[in-house]
Order: sequence, then structure tokens, then C-alpha cells
Amino acid sequence: MSRIVKEKYYVAPGTGGKMYVLRHSGVRGYFSGNYPFDRLVQVLGTDLEEAKRKAEEILGHKNFEVNEAPLNPIKRGQKDPDKDFKWQFGQYRGQDIRHMDWDNERVRSYSVWFWGANKTKRKDKDEAFFQNLQPILLEKGLIVDYNGELMTKKDYDWKKKREVWAEEHKKAAEKSDYFGNKGDKVRRKIKFVFTRVVGDTKWGSFSVTKFVDEEGNIFMLKGPYPPFQDKENFHDCVFKIKDYSDYKGEKSTVITRIKDLDAPKEAEEPETSPEQMNINTEDQYNSEMEANAAVNEFFYPRLT
Repeated sequence: MSRIVKEKYYVAPGTGGKMYVLRHSGVRGYFSGNYPFDRLVQVLGTDLEEAKRKAEEILGHKNFEVNEAPLNPIKRGQKDPDKDFKWQFGQYRGQDIRHMDWDNERVRSYSVWFWGANKTKRKDKDEAFFQNLQPILLEKGLIVDYNGELMTKKDYDWKKKREVWAEEHKKAAEKSDYFGNKGDKVRRKIKFVFTRVVGDTKWGSFSVTKFVDEEGNIFMLKGPYPPFQDKENFHDCVFKIKDYSDYKGEKSTVITRIKDLDAPKEAEEPETSPEQMNINTEDQYNSEMEANAAVNEFFYPRLT
């Protein structure tokens, strides 16, 4: 337990001398002795008369001392006029985007990442910087305005690639038709288009391979790995027609048991003579039998 032996309230300039504050000081008594204290009650502002009025409202009386020492002027830092063009965080903090090395791949990728991450939602403090960064990225070709939509160059390239694929798919669908009858074994020249591994089974990988013939008909091989992957030339093949399929208007014939007749044949091994195979000829066999008979006659003579 403690008790206040002596106390007072006073108004004076605070630490740094920039504002007036109300403080409470005195002496507090403990069993071990008396100890002084001085604590902050509240910051009152820069106007002395206003500070007195606030102190009276807080304490409910005018019994407080006033130190009317003048305040020190408050020096506020000047705003950087180029702040909205400078990175405020990260490894490029403080660097002006108008004077950066835009040939540096790291600068390009980092800036595009920031733009993409803040494209739809961003903090208010980053808005001005974002609006200044965006025209530079457009000028450098790092983002693209595609039909009124801004996107990264990478997303733009992927979108164009998908459009090319869709156009190729549409043209292929117009040319392709079902071929033959189910169960027929046919011989046809076909060219490899692509193969994709779509899963794994206990027998190995499960692939889907696309071929096309000279007339534009599409053939799909499901299951085994293709016998060839030559995208330039047609190969003479034999296969069996298993089924038909239709994917987004593209008619295709499902085949199985395919064999590439143009595959290089394995070199035939030369015939091996009995001597090379370590097989005895008839004369060698007879000689060995006679030698064995003589040995047996020596060790096991006849008892007649």
C-alpha cells in the first residue's frame, strides 16, 4: 500500500516543447520510504489559453500551476513531389519508375507482378502509384489492351494461342468425318498430331493420341503409346476401327491395334555355325563316345 504525501497538477510544454500538456507530480509514500513521481495526464494542444480551459475541465478546478514558456515551432517534412512515381516498399523502394532499367528482366517481372496483384483491388495509398505505373507498362508492352481489357503479355499470348487452337479445331471439325465400319481392319496413311498422357493404370500410362489422314479425317488412339511421333510425314499404318466419337463437333474414329508399316526393320542376325554355338558336330560326337568307351573299359573291365 502507498499514500500520496504531496501532489500538484501543472500545465507546461511537453517533451520536445511542441505542445502543452497536463501533468501530475508529487511524492508517494511506501513502507520503504517516500518516492517522487511525475506522470502525464493529457496532451492539451498548442494554444495556451485553450490548454488552461481543457485542464480546468479535466480537474474540475483551477488549482494548478501554469508554465507559460513558449513552444518550439513544429517542423513538418516537405512532401516529395515525386512520391507517386517511387516504390514505397520492396527491393526497389525509393526508386523512380520513370528512370528504372526496364531492360532488366527482374524489374519487368516484379512490376508486372505488382500490377497483376493490384489490378482489381488495391489500397488507397497505392492508387496514385498504380495509375502512374500502368501507362509505363503499356508503353513497354508488358501489359496489353485487348478489346478494352487490360492483361499481362503472358495472359495475352495464352489467350491468342487458345484462339488459334479454337480456329484450328473448327477447321478440323469441318473436314473430319467418320471412317470405315466398326471392326474393320484397314490400311491407311496417317500423320501424328499430338499425344497426351491422361492417367496411369496398373499396366502403365494411359495416353490419347491424335492422327489425321490426307483427307483430314481424325483418328484417335486410346491406351497404348503411339508407334511413331513424326509430325511431318504420313506413315503407312494398319489398324482396327473400334468406335466413333464426337468432341465439340469434331468427328473422330477411335482405332486400336495400330502397326506402323514404315517403321525401320530390325537387322537380321547372321546364322551361327555349330562351332560358334559350341555344339559338337557328328564326327566330334563319335570321337568323344569312343574315348569314353575306352576309359570305361579300362576302369570297368568286362567279366566275360
